[in-house]
Amino acid sequence: VSPPTTPIQNDNGSGPGPSVPLLATKLAVPPPRPHRLPRPRLTARIDPGEPVRLTLVVAPPGFGKSTLLGAWHAENPDRPVAWVSLDPGDNDPARFLHYLLAALDGVHPGLAVPARSLLRSSPSPLPEAVLTPLLNGLAALPGRVTLALDDYHLIEATPVHEAVEYLLEHMPPTLHLVLASRADPPLHLARMRVRGQLSEIRAADLRFTVEEAAAFLREAMGLDLPMDLVERLDARTEGWVAGLQLAALTLQGREDPEAFVASFTGSHRYVVDYLADEVLENQPPPLREFMLKTSVLDRLCGPLCDAVTGGSDGQATLERMEAANLFLIPLDERREWYRYHHLFADVLRDRLRHETPGAAETLHARAAEWLEGAGKAGEAIAHALAARDWDRAARLIEREGDMAWRRGEQRTLNGWLEALPDEVVRSRPGLVVFLGRSYLYNGRFPDVPALLDTVDHESLKGSPEGCDTYGRLLVIRAHVARALEDEETSVRLTEEALENLSKGDGSIVWRSAASLNLALIHSQNGDLEPCVAALEETIRAGTSVGESHVTLLAMNFLAQMREQAGSLHEAEAMYRLILDYAEDQGLKSAPEATLAYSGIGRIRYARNLIPEARESLETGARTPYPDFAAYCHLVLARIQLSLGDRDGYQRTLSTMEAIVKEARAIYSADVMGPLRASADPTGRDAREWAVEFEMKTRAEVKRAFREPFMREFAYLTWGRVRLSQGRTEAVRSFAQAWVEEIEGQKRYGSAMEFRILLALAWLMDGREENALQAIRPALDLSEREGHLRPFLDAGLPMAQLLKRAAAEGVHPLHVGRFLQLFREGHATAPPPSESTAGPVDPLSDREIEVLRLVAAGLSNTEIADRLYLTVGTVKRHLYNIYSKLGAKRRTDALTRAREYRLLP
Repeated sequence: VSPPTTPIQNDNGSGPGPSVPLLATKLAVPPPRPHRLPRPRLTARIDPGEPVRLTLVVAPPGFGKSTLLGAWHAENPDRPVAWVSLDPGDNDPARFLHYLLAALDGVHPGLAVPARSLLRSSPSPLPEAVLTPLLNGLAALPGRVTLALDDYHLIEATPVHEAVEYLLEHMPPTLHLVLASRADPPLHLARMRVRGQLSEIRAADLRFTVEEAAAFLREAMGLDLPMDLVERLDARTEGWVAGLQLAALTLQGREDPEAFVASFTGSHRYVVDYLADEVLENQPPPLREFMLKTSVLDRLCGPLCDAVTGGSDGQATLERMEAANLFLIPLDERREWYRYHHLFADVLRDRLRHETPGAAETLHARAAEWLEGAGKAGEAIAHALAARDWDRAARLIEREGDMAWRRGEQRTLNGWLEALPDEVVRSRPGLVVFLGRSYLYNGRFPDVPALLDTVDHESLKGSPEGCDTYGRLLVIRAHVARALEDEETSVRLTEEALENLSKGDGSIVWRSAASLNLALIHSQNGDLEPCVAALEETIRAGTSVGESHVTLLAMNFLAQMREQAGSLHEAEAMYRLILDYAEDQGLKSAPEATLAYSGIGRIRYARNLIPEARESLETGARTPYPDFAAYCHLVLARIQLSLGDRDGYQRTLSTMEAIVKEARAIYSADVMGPLRASADPTGRDAREWAVEFEMKTRAEVKRAFREPFMREFAYLTWGRVRLSQGRTEAVRSFAQAWVEEIEGQKRYGSAMEFRILLALAWLMDGREENALQAIRPALDLSEREGHLRPFLDAGLPMAQLLKRAAAEGVHPLHVGRFLQLFREGHATAPPPSESTAGPVDPLSDREIEVLRLVAAGLSNTEIADRLYLTVGTVKRHLYNIYSKLGAKRRTDALTRAREYRLLP
């Protein structure tokens, strides 16, 4: 289920941007400071040039981190600086990326447009997919740009840290990153130190020297103290900027500064409490009351302060406070928005809580009302929740939830819902839709029905708006029913949803999601034609409103249907159409587009275009869809095996397993079984998995492998494992049944693999005529569409069968090409084993024929009769086979031969 994706609008409708105006929350340039003390010993270290990628400014609060960066910018006015002042809400990865891109776009207009298009493309965009086009744009800039992230210690979300890490790892020389934080961020700092890519400024560096303290007190605070007092004050504060500032504010107007300095001592926390009390008590009562009341605001402007305090001089008061250095920091060049210094804000809020218990809720409520009226819904929701004004908060979340979802801010939306009392959420159908959709996307399928049951569905049918909400609830139910294998219910709910959803643009995406659900049901059941019809309807609906997420998914599924039908030409054309569409929409690196690279990689591999396949699969492997990512790695492992890269083969299998393990919350852990078994069908793990697999019912297999291609892959892998054990009769019966079923659904591409398995089983029994009969339709399709690897991956037994086909004139040119590829060594090599990589002296064609008849259980006399040889000649061949394989008896030889893939 995915809501419509539209360009993000400011609350005032002025154009792209976050849900609140940029300058109300973030900065495009460092904040102006009323007094910037020159500190050349430090500013020179902020950007010393290449190879420094990251400048880290780390110190406790009050050491002047942001002020130092502002001073550096003042000294370098021509340097483009994109500044983002972070807050806890930026732990939402999409929100973080929105602000980062907006800041960079502010200093280089148009730079972030491709990346912002990608960010709009999906409810869950991959940060690296969004950042890649940004990095490309940065690399093309003529000069260096600095990206400064202030208050980075507020970031706790791992995806955000990973995005910053990706930025650092792929950073072009034209970008320089500055992080100001209270603690070291969880990035690979040690590695950057070793490489000389890191510049660090820490608390010891930021402490004022005596000379700097004297200059600060004189120029910024208007205090001309004797140097001995400055020295003592600097020693007592240990050069701590905030302590000096608080002390200076307290000293202003005192007749005996020496007595104050003599009594001034204590740690930072106690100093802040003590001096803040002193500062507050020395302010006029109206100003003190103003500061306490406005402390509930994260950001302040004159009209908002008036709404909260009930006064009328908010703007003038803010300007007076800034001029008096009362820990008020401007957030824009126009002096419209401000914030309190974090330390001072904490003190003010603590005083408000102790002096006027319960007042904060009233003040938050006033702020929420004003912010709602000003069109700043995101901030209004935060204050309404703090005020426990559940009705206002719920109403605003209902109104803004879809926009938050479209921007990919699920974490923010979920945080809003979690802050509301459960009974409030469940009493409002619109909020239940948001929560149900969140459960669905996070794989909490069993929890959804009980949640949706809290809504009175019948009461919704009385109005167009209610009817549409009812339809959305049904779409969610339908997807859950499909995930829980109740397909009959899922179809019924989907059809009912389509009857209730409105025809307006706002619900087209929900109608698309309903059509996509039907397509997935048909796909899981192998019903190709209705699946294609449902996908085409989804694509039509999605493109009509520019909803790229569902559209790209549907296009990919449609291309996979062509692939399953064996139509490589049509499938490849469809995948290329997907990439063209994605590029037109500015979404070529979107997660859904990576599925197309995966498909193109599979087709190139099928055609034995190994280097091209590898390139496409490596791109496709970055998809966030675990089943597809794991399958990409499996094909890459086969490629590495065919090239003799055994180390790479093992690494790729490990990566594949890690992908599946990480996705177990949503995807079945059973997926790993066939993936690992396919890598080595003769191994013990494969045999153990096959025993477990054949005990499952078909319904259980369907639940374990939701994607049809993975389900068929599991059955194929089971057949290959059992064939390696000589269970030819069971494999023949199983493969024949699958061929009939799949070809009845016109999925000839999928049937090809089962036909190859069936032919190998007949061949292993010495029944070449039956094997040739089984393989003929697969060869027909192979010649028409260019399938090569399915035959080459079958190994040397397939070469033997194709020799027979050539002798009988079956597709002579095409089969001749196959035989040439086998002679050139294009067949997949055996996987690494615990014994040896393969026989040093390869077996001859005649020895392989003898070996296969041994595997079929024939005696020496029967082998001689079959091959028109003497028994003595057969024995000589067996002696040579044993020597080459390092075996002493028939069973040893067969085991070694299967390890080396000489036998199926």
